[in-house]
Amino acid sequence: MKRGGWADDDYALRQKSKNGVIRTSVLKAMGVGAKTIVDRTSGGPWQRILPGLILLHNGQPSRQQRDTAASMYGGDGSMLSGRAGLALHGFGAPKSSADILVLIPPVRHRKDVSFVVTERTERMPAATTKMGLPVAPIDRCLLDAARRIRDRRACIALIAEVVQRGVVDVSSLLTELDDGCGRGSAVPRRALYELLGGAHSTAPRPRWTPRNCSSAVACHRARPTSICTPRAVYSS
Repeated sequence: MKRGGWADDDYALRQKSKNGVIRTSVLKAMGVGAKTIVDRTSGGPWQRILPGLILLHNGQPSRQQRDTAASMYGGDGSMLSGRAGLALHGFGAPKSSADILVLIPPVRHRKDVSFVVTERTERMPAATTKMGLPVAPIDRCLLDAARRIRDRRACIALIAEVVQRGVVDVSSLLTELDDGCGRGSAVPRRALYELLGGAHSTAPRPRWTPRNCSSAVACHRARPTSICTPRAVYSS
């Protein structure tokens, strides 16, 4: 096989990549043939990390490379949230095998794949940039992570870690929880009440369903993706 100029210029490949992750479309634009990509990712020096994305080595992806690939998979306007977003804000480090939550605009369709979990939402917050990647604000990251925890004590510990650092407060988190996706909110709501010292325990909120969710956002998780939108449930 005749080698193209790109094959002898690792620097050019790295310049076109982001943290070692590159789109197959970019490789092809550089003159890399489809067969060459297959050869190099089938026991060769590269690997397919996500659909349409190549990692320019065949070892274990770093956390940064997984985050980068997830963000690139989500596309323009998407952002990282949940545990991965919290880690980029400086809170904890998710397990290397943990799923990465990506928030995407409602007009885009992305399937959950490999280590990426997508959530389509009409409540896209303004992203902040961490390590060169778009990340949801810390309160959204925290609640998105908390909504996926079933153990109350673990949920309290996660929320308390962030609250005790003074970057968010319980009242603002309750407001965000009310305004946000209703699915999975029961455990973090109880955790927030406990952190408030039980001040609201005598007036528990009604159990969320799509019909009684008037002020919150209804969320329905469904494969291949989910969408959160005010007072309605859609699935793709």
